[in-house]
Amino acid sequence: MRISRSCTPRNAPYVWEEFLDHSHGSVVHFSGWLQGLPSGVREDVIARIHASESLAAKGLLKRGGPTVVEPVESYDDMWEMKWTVYEPGSGKNREIRQYHAEPVSSPKAFVRLHRHVKRVNLPNMIRQLQQKEMAFAKRRFDIWLGVESTTP
Repeated sequence: MRISRSCTPRNAPYVWEEFLDHSHGSVVHFSGWLQGLPSGVREDVIARIHASESLAAKGLLKRGGPTVVEPVESYDDMWEMKWTVYEPGSGKNREIRQYHAEPVSSPKAFVRLHRHVKRVNLPNMIRQLQQKEMAFAKRRFDIWLGVESTTP
């Protein structure tokens, strides 16, 4: 089983590199969803993400803790961070996903690739939709690595 750098302090500190595509529909949707939350809930979500990333940078994120970090099965250098957020307006929990890479070529880096609200409203399509989000994160990583062109 692969272990994320975020859970291994021996080589810390690590540095987060921003590589989100803020124009991607899922990232735009996440930002809009976040802005639509009551301010206290929004601040809590942002604080949880920042706290998780701060712990990860120190190699102190705990597997099975409040922030789940799991390997992305299809892509060796990619990881998925998971948060569950209660949304007061809807009375539902929302699942937040963030994908990052831990490139072998940059042993001190976490590359933030993609973030979205997991779509669970179409139960028979959840896996397919999630695979699409992960594939987009992988394309972002390939661009970061310089192995894929940024042009369509």
